[in-house]
Amino acid sequence: KQARSRLEKREVDVGTSSSMAFVISSLVGSGSTRFGKLCVNSSACARDSRQRSNILLCAASEVDAFGELVPQKESIKLFYNRLCPYAARTWLALEECGVAYDKQQIGLVVFGQEKQAWFVDLVAELLGVAPRPKKHGSVPVLSIKTSGGKLEGVVGSENSAVFVDQLSESDSDLMLSRTGSGIESAYRRASLRLVMAEVDAFLSACNALVANKNESADTELADALVAQLRYLEELSARHGGPYLLGADFTMADVFLAPIIDRFQYALPAFRSFDLIGRSAALASLRDTYATRSSFAATVMLSEDEVIEGYAFKARR
Repeated sequence: KQARSRLEKREVDVGTSSSMAFVISSLVGSGSTRFGKLCVNSSACARDSRQRSNILLCAASEVDAFGELVPQKESIKLFYNRLCPYAARTWLALEECGVAYDKQQIGLVVFGQEKQAWFVDLVAELLGVAPRPKKHGSVPVLSIKTSGGKLEGVVGSENSAVFVDQLSESDSDLMLSRTGSGIESAYRRASLRLVMAEVDAFLSACNALVANKNESADTELADALVAQLRYLEELSARHGGPYLLGADFTMADVFLAPIIDRFQYALPAFRSFDLIGRSAALASLRDTYATRSSFAATVMLSEDEVIEGYAFKARR
């Protein structure tokens, strides 16, 4: 029932096996600790026999969202959390670049989830350092299987997302590193890095307001968020869309899309801050991002999922 509800709310076309694979993978990976193991019943989800067969063919093997370590099959494995906008960057980059990967959810305390005990030790082992819970307990983390079979790690949302773009052999060029040489191309890449930093600041402002425990500070935090929002609006207007920096979907959009997706629901629900209502530019970007299958069928969340997931973080 939960899977069927999310399919209907996302209004995803499940008529093809490829889109079904994305949908089932995201649904199975999205079960909360309240539900424990989430199993997809094909007869409950499907609307006809053709769609049922697609579900059976493409159902993901990731059933227990916060379970024991699952062996890595692909050269890359993503450790992530569906609710986390930082982890969603790397997830979206993997989808945009068409890189084959495994994935496994990690519980995060900030969302009221229990983090798997093995995760910190695993990250430390991947990095070849001593375990440090505060430093090695966050997502995203990429586990990289080298040609010799050794596992290495890439940590941090920017590091891991940029790594994926550099690894990709597809036509995707999220960091604008394959758009030519010379001073103009170098300037574009430098400008992109600055915009990515500003999007990071926007996420920090969103998080600060949602997680704020002191109600008297809400107005000040909302003003700081509006200031960051105005910068993004001016940037979008200057470049003319449809994406943040114009015609190209870049790493700035990879950073921004999950933020809009999650906080368009969390901010109004918990802090009476209507993010989309305040910004036509963000509304337009949201609608544009939703047209990309890499985002709409995987990283994008339903309103119910965001509100349920962010309730613990927002409580006072």
